[in-house]
Parts: sequence; C-alpha cells; structure tokens
Amino acid sequence: MKQGFTADFSDSLAGQKYYKHAIDKFNGAYNSDTTNVQLGTYLSDLYFTTQQYDSALIWALRMFAFDSITYYKDNSTTISHNYSFIGSCYLYEGDLQNGEKYFHLALNADSHQVNNLTHTLSDIADKFYYKTFPSQIEELKRKNISPCKYSLDILYLGLSIGRAEKMAKNFLFTEEKFTEREKNCR
Repeated sequence: MKQGFTADFSDSLAGQKYYKHAIDKFNGAYNSDTTNVQLGTYLSDLYFTTQQYDSALIWALRMFAFDSITYYKDNSTTISHNYSFIGSCYLYEGDLQNGEKYFHLALNADSHQVNNLTHTLSDIADKFYYKTFPSQIEELKRKNISPCKYSLDILYLGLSIGRAEKMAKNFLFTEEKFTEREKNCR
C-alpha cells in the first residue's frame, strides 16, 4: 500500500470525525516513515482537534524541530503559525509561561501575523472564561489555577502582543471586557 494512500485514507476518516481511527492510521504510517513530517503534523492536528493537547504538543515540537530545518527556514508566516500552535497547546495545558514565550516567538517570526495571534489568544481566553472545554477547566483546577483568572491572563497576553506592534485598541481587548472579567474573577 502506498504511503500517500494511507495518509489520504486517514485524512478522510478524520473528516468524518473518526479521530481515534485516523490517529491510529497516521501513527502506523509515521512508524513506516519517520522522516515524513507531514504525517507527524497531521497527528499533531488530530490530537489538537480531539483536545489531547499534551500529545499535540509533543508532536508539534518534534515536527517543528525537524520542519524548521528542512522546509520552513525561509517562510516566516509558517514559522509564526507553528509557534502560535505550540503556544496554544501550552495555554490549553495551563502553562501560561510557555504559552506566552511561544506567542512572542510567533510575533517575532512574522509581525504581520499580529491580528491572527491576538484573535487566537482572545478565542482561547473566551473558551476558558465561558468554560467551553470542561476537561481543560478540570486540568486548571487540578493545578490550582482559577479558569476565570487564567482567561484574564490570556487576554492580557493578547493585549501585550497587540501593543508590541502598536496595534490600535480593537474589539478583542476593550476596556469593558477587561473590567467585566476582572469584576467576575474576584
């Protein structure tokens, strides 16, 4: 069986939300060719989609280390995207320090991505604030982190990213949004 066929088959399975089966197929294909970065990247995306952020992070770090040398050394937008993906994984795992580090690396890789980065951070903050990911909320609580306070910290990170590029205030980071969250997080 051709490896491309396996990847295409798994991709269609993922599209049908048979994620577990798709992950197994991609793992099998990757084990057959550990130099195939695309397969590892698909695995990272599948784990992320299924909210298995620890596994997504492992694959993303592994593939990015390999990828940045091989494929993306001259593509700052892709490098920025990869850094923000890694940063997102860290944030979903409740690791603000590493999340912040990778979002700043993303901004440094391509400052034109500031709007994408701030939108991503606002989205993640909202998910924690509105508790749309119960498993991640439980993870934060196990770490003695208030989900409400954590969402506010992520908003402040987004604000700092935007200010780093002298981005005008926008609807993502309004004073009202911060005031409301600060009041509700007490």
